Amino acid sequence: MTRKFQKLLEVILKTVNKSHVTYMSSSIIKNARTVLSNTKTLASVKCDNIVKHINNSTLLQEIHAASLESTKPIPYQLGNWWQWYQHLTGLDVVQTAKHRVNQVQDILFKCQEERRKLTREVAHINKSLRDIYEELVQTWREDPKYMDLTILDNKHLKAKLAISSHLVLLENEERDLITQLAIAIKDYQVLDKKDYKCTKI
Repeated sequence: MTRKFQKLLEVILKTVNKSHVTYMSSSIIKNARTVLSNTKTLASVKCDNIVKHINNSTLLQEIHAASLESTKPIPYQLGNWWQWYQHLTGLDVVQTAKHRVNQVQDILFKCQEERRKLTREVAHINKSLRDIYEELVQTWREDPKYMDLTILDNKHLKAKLAISSHLVLLENEERDLITQLAIAIKDYQVLDKKDYKCTKI
């Protein structure tokens, strides 16, 4: 990337030297150099931030990922030996904790999706209410359309109230699930560290 900037700077210098504009060239070159150096530092900082973000990001479970299965069944004795080994080293507890993290994560994703759906419904109802209010302002009270608009307005307000109360419950449930997920992840990490120390010895 820096080579491209250096080549660009050289091309600019050659063009300026050929055009006999030497009295303005020094300020132009300084400005070009500062712009290029600022761009280069900004690009390197952004690249470093992206790399750090990728390296530090936690990988979430893919919801629709296909499980890996072997083509040949595991022999019975090997299965028993593996269960005994997991129980001896504590891997079964770690796997249970990992399974708990995945369960809570799936429930949280479903809750978030339902909350987003209800939020979209509330936004749609609010838009409908705004349209109804605009028509109500323009309609006379004696007009039969006014009564229909007030009934429609009342229905929308009741629906909005019901959805809003359900939305509050979902937000509380989501908050609880986030707490449960944090606790489950912490438990899994503690058990995994203990198990890693035991199997390493």
